[in-house]
Amino acid sequence: MVTYTLDMMAYGGMYDQIGGGFHRYSVDAKWLIPHFEKMLYDNAQLAKVYLHAYQLTQEPRYRRIAEEIFSFIFREMTAPEGGFYAALDAETDAEEGKYYVWTADEIQKILGKKSTARFAGVYGVDKGPNFEGKSVLYVPNGAAAEDALKEVESAREKLLTARFDREYPLLDTKIIVNWNGLMIDALAYGYQVLGEERYLIAASKAAQFILDTLKKPNGELCHVYTAGVVKQDVYLDDYAFFVRGLLGLYRATREEQWLNSAKRLTDAMIQLFWDDKDGGFYYTKADAKHLIVRTKKPYDSAIPSGNAVAVANLLAFGTDYRGYAEETLQSFAKSMSQSPSSFMYMHFALNRYLTAGEEVGAATPSIVSATAEVNAQNKGIYDVMLQLNIADGWHINANPAGQDNLIPTTITVDTDTPLEIVDVAYPKGRSARFEFSSESLNVYEESLTIPLQLKQKPNTKHDKNVAIILKLTYQLCNETECLLPQTLDIPLEVP
Repeated sequence: MVTYTLDMMAYGGMYDQIGGGFHRYSVDAKWLIPHFEKMLYDNAQLAKVYLHAYQLTQEPRYRRIAEEIFSFIFREMTAPEGGFYAALDAETDAEEGKYYVWTADEIQKILGKKSTARFAGVYGVDKGPNFEGKSVLYVPNGAAAEDALKEVESAREKLLTARFDREYPLLDTKIIVNWNGLMIDALAYGYQVLGEERYLIAASKAAQFILDTLKKPNGELCHVYTAGVVKQDVYLDDYAFFVRGLLGLYRATREEQWLNSAKRLTDAMIQLFWDDKDGGFYYTKADAKHLIVRTKKPYDSAIPSGNAVAVANLLAFGTDYRGYAEETLQSFAKSMSQSPSSFMYMHFALNRYLTAGEEVGAATPSIVSATAEVNAQNKGIYDVMLQLNIADGWHINANPAGQDNLIPTTITVDTDTPLEIVDVAYPKGRSARFEFSSESLNVYEESLTIPLQLKQKPNTKHDKNVAIILKLTYQLCNETECLLPQTLDIPLEVP
């Protein structure tokens, strides 16, 4: 069902077959005639969906759609200073779709008779007008036409160039923080999946622009930037979606600046929007003007609920913010059961919570647990065996992990202890491939033992039965994603 839907969208008129990117929605049951407006948030979310589809199926057509969406965004919806514009109007001269539709004669004037015949067959023009005497281009043969699409690529580019001579629809040049967060996240993921450096550059530039520009003197984010002016108080969605984008950048780069900014803004989000009484996040700040009541807006719409995105973000940090995530899920649990289709992203966040090893209101073992004990001592060298257990459905990166941008599992001790590690015999991991990576990774799963050796530091002494802490740093992943790195403290008594 998923691939069928993605194909119908990509080959229908809802997708801009000439310029890339999706129109807002289809007005018929055939995915043929769209409402021609193009929204940043739609294209950000759909780019990531098609990237996921490519990862799961390795079908080149899904990669092509994601790449074409990004090309459209770079070409027509990217601000020179960084950040992405909000929307492209549906109308030109008060006429819906005028910029996008064609007659056979218009195409022939640009391509010539011979090329038009081939192009018209691929894009459905030969079947006659389908929209007010003109044609919305679509691909009637679907996936079977992928080779034909390559054959008429030069013709498509000619039509795109010619289309720029038409009167352009109204471009909404507002840079809206929450929508930009979605596109930053999609581009960062595009870099992870496809390795295209320009995706990372664009995402980083947009994120830095927002951090530097869309803020008040006290450091709070603002909602929108337009014509060089920062306007409007911030909403929950701005913090939640922008943090999501920053976490996407951190996953793609492992650069601490993005993680630090994400944590700082998460703390600010809690301070500004958290409901201390009932849990969950308000949509507006306490000092927002002209409000009769503060609402929480837990339901998904064209974009996920800010509360749901906030929960997913909070869980990505590991245990640091887990209590806030749990309280938010509890506060909306009744509504989620009564109207599940209105809470799709909240259910996704709930699934992440449950698969992270805990059910709401019940304590269960964590995903990763470990114990350590000294097995032998010889001439000041202590042989230690660390037993590591990982819950089903999860793995951690081995050491080495197999990719430079992933965090390998490591064992360290605090520098102020009288003992130091002299050797760790990290086991060889299992080689595996997952949806979030196009290359094989080395992973640890289920149970394993890691031998290591400790010795007393020079010019130090320690009492018998001294207690020290081993620190296990790891990155936890499942089949589809990796969480942020975490550190587990493991007590060890050394005789």
